[in-house]
Amino acid sequence: MASRITQEKENKFFKKWDILIYAILIVLIGVLFLVILLPKSNQEIEAISMEYDGKEIFLYKFNEESMQINSDYISYSVEGDKVYVVKFKEGIGSDDFNIIRIDANNRVVTCDDANCSISKDCTHMKITKPGDTIICIPHKLFVRAISKSEIPDPVIG
Repeated sequence: MASRITQEKENKFFKKWDILIYAILIVLIGVLFLVILLPKSNQEIEAISMEYDGKEIFLYKFNEESMQINSDYISYSVEGDKVYVVKFKEGIGSDDFNIIRIDANNRVVTCDDANCSISKDCTHMKITKPGDTIICIPHKLFVRAISKSEIPDPVIG
C-alpha cells in the first residue's frame, strides 16, 4: 500500500512534455487568431461596383473620379464636394429603388434608403474597406468595394 502512495506522488498531473505541448498549442492558436481575425491590411477602396442580378451595372473609380454606368436602371446626382447619390431603380416601370451614397473624399459608401419589402437590412450596411459589401436581396443588388488588384482593365479592340 505504501508503495502505491509513493508511486502516485511521483506521478505528477502534468509532465514536462505535456506543458511544452500545451504552450506550443496556445501560441499556435494565438497566431492563427491574429492572422484570421485581424484586418489583412489598411488598403483603401479603389472602386465601387454595383451588380444587379449578377451583371455589373455601375463602376466608380475613386482615383480617376470616373463613373461607368452600364444600365438604364441607374441615375445619379452630386451633393456637395465629391458626394454622389446613385439611385438604382429596379426595372423600368418599377417602383423599387435603392439610394446609394458615395462619399469620394472619405471613401465611404452607404445605402441611405430603399423600399425593400423586408426589413431594409441594406440601409444598415456601410462600406469602408476593400471586401465590404452592401446586399439588397429583394432587389438583387450587390454593392462591393474593390481594391486596386480587382479593378478590371478596359478592353480595347
